[in-house]
Amino acid sequence: MDRSLSLQRCDKSRPHLRLGVAWILVSLCACRGPAEERLERDPILPAFPESGRDSDLSRALELDADSTQVLSAELLSLEQLLDFAQGRNPGLAAKRQAALSLEQAARASGAMPEPTVSWTEYFSEVETRVGPQERRFDVSQKLPWFGALEAKIDAADATARAAKASIETHRRELGSRIESLLWKRSLYRQSAELERERVTLFESISATIDGRYRTGKAEYADLLRSRSEIERATELRDSALDEVERADVLLRRELALPPGTQVPRVVLQVTGPNRFESVNELIDAAMTSHPDLLRIGHLEEASKEKLNQVDYERKPDLTLGAFLIDTGLSDDPLMPNSGNDATGIKLSLTLPIRQGTYDAMERSARHEVRALRNRREDLQFAIQGQVASSLEDFLAAQRRRDLIAQSLLPRAQEVLDTTRAGYSSDRTTYLDLVNAGNSLVGLEIELLQATVDREFARIAIELHLGRHLTHLPLDSIPKEQR
Repeated sequence: MDRSLSLQRCDKSRPHLRLGVAWILVSLCACRGPAEERLERDPILPAFPESGRDSDLSRALELDADSTQVLSAELLSLEQLLDFAQGRNPGLAAKRQAALSLEQAARASGAMPEPTVSWTEYFSEVETRVGPQERRFDVSQKLPWFGALEAKIDAADATARAAKASIETHRRELGSRIESLLWKRSLYRQSAELERERVTLFESISATIDGRYRTGKAEYADLLRSRSEIERATELRDSALDEVERADVLLRRELALPPGTQVPRVVLQVTGPNRFESVNELIDAAMTSHPDLLRIGHLEEASKEKLNQVDYERKPDLTLGAFLIDTGLSDDPLMPNSGNDATGIKLSLTLPIRQGTYDAMERSARHEVRALRNRREDLQFAIQGQVASSLEDFLAAQRRRDLIAQSLLPRAQEVLDTTRAGYSSDRTTYLDLVNAGNSLVGLEIELLQATVDREFARIAIELHLGRHLTHLPLDSIPKEQR
């Protein structure tokens, strides 16, 4: 009898071995699918540096312990400052981290469902011929319909690529804001210098009037007016310096510098009096490289993949499993197969019977695709209008700048010299002298404004292109197009 019991216990180990083999097979079903393997071969996003990375330029602009000034006072190029800003700007860092998060989400979306293991203990054992059933072990693995995981990861992949395009949009906008602020600061700084020259000019005129007043050749009212012009020019100079400080505050925000930090000095180069590509060439270039269009295109692709997912949701999912029922020894020691465990496999299907739900999901996905298509078309028309308008602004500012620099400004200088000489000989009045001086300084400020307006228009065009404009030599442009 002992020998037979020993043989029965040895036989009970075989079902456990069969369950172990079934577990291995189910585990193999839960391994990574081809979609997840594709992500490792072709990552959606490159490894982005963290915000505030310790680059060479960051070390060159190292802040002191109090973070109140930039220790390095070297003159930077615009490209160096933009690199510095891209490494420190928290908004750009947030876009990068969001894109990396979506990349990992895309990787997770391609994973197989986790296998399920269950254990059942019978409080009231079920008697069978070979013995009482004491407990039950189950292991199962859900197998999505063929292609369902690929559709999920394609949708997540497109969403992550849309986030990557938004990084480029933020990077371009950051560079555009910084360059515009630099030109604005340069405008007000030079305007302050011109107002200082206006103060010097009217101090000289006031000295001339004071000398004539002492000899009885000028009225006291003219002397008071000249001093009022000096005070007015001083106030305009101070206002321009306030605008410079306001631009510095905004630059510190874009560069993520502490309050009171000295803004690095930057070399700004004025573009030459050249005409750029035609408006159609600029629009075509913007349509192929604008990151917002690329982002909406990726989102539209993601919506189409969601539409495909609905088709897979309509198909049944297969669940493959194995089970083992642990059976105790029979009361009859002579019972053949006493205590043998029952093993087997099970197959189940998830039946998609709620068609109304899937129909609503399909309609929602189709509306989303159409909405994104309309957004893309609307953005295309907006880009066309903005590029064309910015190009006209550039050309208008260029014509205004040429007119002032080549014609109006030299004449204003000549008028001032003539009026000043005539005032000494009583051929012109004080008002003629004041108007001539104000006209000269006003034209100089208008020349600065026209130059900056032209640069603003150039920056707006380059924001859509994502590159510097191509400068054409003036002698290669037909005269009617110059």
